Amino acid sequence: MQLVNIEYRSELYKEEIKLRDEVLRAPLGLKFKKEDLDAEVDELRYGLLDSNGELTACLLVRILDDSVAKIRQMAVKEDLRGKGLGRELMKKVESELKIKKFNKVELHARMYAKVFYDKLGYIETGDIFTEIGIPHIKMKKDI
Repeated sequence: MQLVNIEYRSELYKEEIKLRDEVLRAPLGLKFKKEDLDAEVDELRYGLLDSNGELTACLLVRILDDSVAKIRQMAVKEDLRGKGLGRELMKKVESELKIKKFNKVELHARMYAKVFYDKLGYIETGDIFTEIGIPHIKMKKDI
């Protein structure tokens, strides 16, 4: 799998929005609003492409300050889950963030995904809270 940067408003960006919508929003009865997408203009976007150039997984990174980045909205195609793509994407993006001189990564994990992030070395940093109508936990990792 090839890690790529996804340019805002590019053709690949449109595929990314579709994937995030299918995996993260539609199951909750939510849809992206224009203002939601407009607010993401400054975020870093990464994707994994298969050998056919198809987007298989994606995630966004919000820069919090010079040393801290926040992973947001990771999505893996449903039929490819359990094959290590999420892990691969996270490891590759963490490496990219280290190159960019970040030393901490944080995220808001959906509770059903907490074990996934535990296995990647993320630790809980707070109490369970509700975001987009479902339970989450804040997690972080030094990279």
